Amino acid sequence: MHGDCEGSVDRSHNRYRGPFARPNPGRLAAELNLMDQQPYEMDEPRRKAVLEAIINRCNQGDWGLLAAHVRSNHVHVIVQAQEKPEFVMTQLKSAASRRLNDQGFDDRTR
Repeated sequence: MHGDCEGSVDRSHNRYRGPFARPNPGRLAAELNLMDQQPYEMDEPRRKAVLEAIINRCNQGDWGLLAAHVRSNHVHVIVQAQEKPEFVMTQLKSAASRRLNDQGFDDRTR
């Protein structure tokens, strides 16, 4: 998260091998205050479920999944699709949440 002690990337710190944004407790507190739930961490079974959901949804939409990297607290994907990026992102997030719920990792309120 922005302001985290491990550093983060923001608009001003977004260059390959460039420096991270400096830790900023005030910025971190402000970002945490905006969240209505605790930050989400994915262990290996959850990451596997999310990747499977992404692959399946891309196959259903006839989208080209060029790359996917499911990390412990976020996901990177490169998808080739005719739809708008916002639609694809929403569909992938929904598919991942549904898979996590269906496999009993989370309840539907998370």
